[in-house]
Amino acid sequence: MKAKDPDIDDARRSGKTRLDRGESSWYACLVGPPFKAIGFFYRTYNSNRGRLARFASKPRVSSALKKLIVFSLLLWIVVWLFASDESRNRLGDVVKQQLGSFESRTGQ
Repeated sequence: MKAKDPDIDDARRSGKTRLDRGESSWYACLVGPPFKAIGFFYRTYNSNRGRLARFASKPRVSSALKKLIVFSLLLWIVVWLFASDESRNRLGDVVKQQLGSFESRTGQ
């Protein structure tokens, strides 16, 4: 059994990377940064998602979001009512196409 080198263990516990410790490796240089970047974005995404869930779970915020959604729906209905017949038909076709693609993706 190998004896552990206390200097190496101290360097690992210090949080320094291999390159900081002088253990340069082309593999660590090429493969390490992309995985660190992916990890950074994953942690950021998860923390923001949790923050948004906590924010949206508040009663006043939840109520405001629902009102905003209803207002947006009413606004689109007004736009549809005041649109010309040609634009209205085109809008209806696009909505039907989007709903059809959504149903085909969900398997309904």
